[in-house]
Amino acid sequence: MNGDNLIKILYVEDDEGLAYLLRERLEATGKFSVETACNGKDGLSKCLAGEFDMLLVDLAMPEMNGLEVIKAVIVEKHSIPSIMISGSGNETSAVQALKAGASDYLIKDVEGNYMDLLPSVIEKTLEQRKIINEKREAEIALKESEENIRAITNSMPDAVITIDSEGSITFWNKSAEDIFGYTKEEALGMNMHDLIAPERYHEEIFKGMEKFKDTGKGNIIGKTLTLPGLRKDGSEFMADHAFSAVKIKGKWHATAIIRDVTERLRMENELIKAQKLESVGVLAGGIAHDFNNILTAIIGNTNLASILLESGQTDKAGKTLESIEKAVLRAKDLTQQLLTFSKGGDPVKKVVSLTNIIKDASSFAARGSNVSREFSIPAELWSVEVDVGQITQVINNLVINAAQAMPGSGVIEIRAENEPNMDTSGLNDLKKGNYVKLSFKDHGCGIKKEQLKNIFDPYFTTKHGGSGLGLASSYSIIKKHDGAITVESEVGVGSTFNVYLPATLKEASISESENRSLITGSGKILIMDDEEMIRDMTSQTLGFIGYEVECAKDGSEAIEMYTNAREAGKPFDVIIMDLTVPGSMGGEETIKILHSIYPDAKAIVSSGYCNNPIMSDCKKYGFYGVMSKPFEIRSMNELLQKAIKA
Repeated sequence: MNGDNLIKILYVEDDEGLAYLLRERLEATGKFSVETACNGKDGLSKCLAGEFDMLLVDLAMPEMNGLEVIKAVIVEKHSIPSIMISGSGNETSAVQALKAGASDYLIKDVEGNYMDLLPSVIEKTLEQRKIINEKREAEIALKESEENIRAITNSMPDAVITIDSEGSITFWNKSAEDIFGYTKEEALGMNMHDLIAPERYHEEIFKGMEKFKDTGKGNIIGKTLTLPGLRKDGSEFMADHAFSAVKIKGKWHATAIIRDVTERLRMENELIKAQKLESVGVLAGGIAHDFNNILTAIIGNTNLASILLESGQTDKAGKTLESIEKAVLRAKDLTQQLLTFSKGGDPVKKVVSLTNIIKDASSFAARGSNVSREFSIPAELWSVEVDVGQITQVINNLVINAAQAMPGSGVIEIRAENEPNMDTSGLNDLKKGNYVKLSFKDHGCGIKKEQLKNIFDPYFTTKHGGSGLGLASSYSIIKKHDGAITVESEVGVGSTFNVYLPATLKEASISESENRSLITGSGKILIMDDEEMIRDMTSQTLGFIGYEVECAKDGSEAIEMYTNAREAGKPFDVIIMDLTVPGSMGGEETIKILHSIYPDAKAIVSSGYCNNPIMSDCKKYGFYGVMSKPFEIRSMNELLQKAIKA
């Protein structure tokens, strides 16, 4: 064996002959290098001054015996193992040696057998000491690691809490004390969820713990959730909870890292409010601009109509009045857009052909810009069932978006096509079926690839001064129509927005511009509305075209009038009810009471609030039909006739 690899032994023995024999015997194995000392003091001095792997020491020696040597060595160099060698074979001596710190005890026999045993005893002792040292070092390292982890976790601003499989707290850092108000001594051993979770969550949490005990898995493990926390004083706060699991000694433990996000959420809410105010300002400016244009058309045409009527040019006056009507309808569309934006109302759908809607809406949106439009719309384009105002808003947004992408000038390519049995994979869970596809293509600056995933997010915009709401509201509207909207773009080439709407086999209704036939009607109608000017206008209009009309200002008066008419044998055919009557009974409550008395009563709901769920699903609430304000006489007459004949 190489000299550097020999086991270095110090043998302390006052009998020089025995010392010589033992040294020769050990070194003959080729494993050991032995140095001797003739008494205890000399041995202690050599041991402390040198580097030895093993100490062999005789028990009985003058001046300083073996027990004293071992004790002194342990004080200075506790890592050196020692073996006591003694001529005394009594049990007391062996016990004393082991208590002093000896690793083993050998008896000198006359035949010298102990010398044969000694090499294996030395090697066994060194192996045991190696194991002990490694274990001690591991324990020291673990302790240091635990102290480091404790120091790190105590310096963290987040609460760090560990629980066992029963939910009892086993670790609680300084921030947990600060956030929840419990000291470590109060928290350790307590059930975490009883301590820091609001009671309404306990049942669900305890159910989850049963699964966690066996598998280490649960609905919250590996996730970060924003949930309420409960402080010692009973107050609640919002916090991010990140949960992980680890197996310790065969049992699952969970660690929760909890961060108080109350202030962050408050700041986020303030930022959202500020963004909304800014966005509403942008929107209001655009709406005001459009309304001023519309009012200009209305006032100008009204003045012109008066002049034409005074001069007897009734034909021209009639056409001018038609222009006024178109402007008013445009104002109605703008109002619908504003209401849709304000609360995201559900669509009030009807079956239409998109051809004229696309052309009219895109013409209005492109007005004032330097862009032109190219259409590709087949004559046999399928009908769709949509809220015309909301789809008009989507077309407006996409055309405005395209025009803004080409600030100098350019062409917007607008295409419509039928998509039979369309493959809808990759289109936001869209059901397979027949769709009408609308495409709006510009040749502008394009959108960067990394921005495409955010293009429909609220308040995200790539345009200076933009609100980031147009595409977000368009996405919401199309989603509520069970459709999809996608974008393809390349920087420097342009963008194409595609809209997919479910097609229908139902026949499209005839638009007002296409149906200008003479209006006539018959029947007895009750109008309930809190606005006197609406009652007067509606009753005069319906009366002029042939209806018998009476009016009520609220639900109570309407029920009384309806009852009196029934008892007199002159019942009303239909009631037109205003949905909202401030300070009194509106349409929703009125129809419930009326139907409890007269189940066959027919009512049409009317409102300027398109976002009320009654307006999108009126039959569910007991109404025959719906009329959105402002309403048109032809559509009103058509609906009344259908209700009367039903």
